[in-house]
Amino acid sequence: LFMKFNQNNVGTIEDANAVALEEMIAPVQALKNVIVTVAIYDNLIDYYFARGNHAMVKEYGAKAMATGEAFTETYYRLAYTLYYQDKNVAEAMKVIEAGLKYGPNNATTNLKLSICYAEGKKAYAAKDFATAISYFSKYTTAFGGSDRAFAWQGFANYEAKKYPEALKAFQTVKKMASPATGKIYYPNLDALIAFAKNPAAAAPAIQNGLAETETNEALVDGAIILFDLGK
Repeated sequence: LFMKFNQNNVGTIEDANAVALEEMIAPVQALKNVIVTVAIYDNLIDYYFARGNHAMVKEYGAKAMATGEAFTETYYRLAYTLYYQDKNVAEAMKVIEAGLKYGPNNATTNLKLSICYAEGKKAYAAKDFATAISYFSKYTTAFGGSDRAFAWQGFANYEAKKYPEALKAFQTVKKMASPATGKIYYPNLDALIAFAKNPAAAAPAIQNGLAETETNEALVDGAIILFDLGK
């Protein structure tokens, strides 16, 4: 069975390979060989993920996770499907955290950062500042190299009147961002910092250059994708 698996584990799995692998699941499970079973699941997840068969990705992903020995790539593909196809943020984050506990994986980490950033901005736009703070805090905890994430975290805390937390985030932005970047994205950062240190007078409104800039960047990215697709 192991030889048959290796013969069908050819990197890029075609339909015939997938059928052969699926036929192997029951006899391999009967032998209680978890490692080969999980390897089969992983290959099938890769096969169905590449073909956009989200139902099968979720089915085999759940089976792989149930063994307690799922590959790190399995967690990534399952979380990606749950978030981008099912729009199930909570379940996607559960899978991501489970995967990162199991072992480090750059793709899974990057997916976590993308979700936290996107969902944090959505919550901020909806004035759900507590949720925005939660997402941006998760982002900056996982990756401390983004002045933009710290800025959004600071803005959300500022709007929630959590000035000590806002001050800490703003001071981090001040250290990380170049003067040119600061003028574009955070034009009144110094005023926000001064108020957060001593919130006695009227609070200055946030001048958030990120809101417009990132919207423009998203539109440009979308236009490039459409151009590449011939649309």
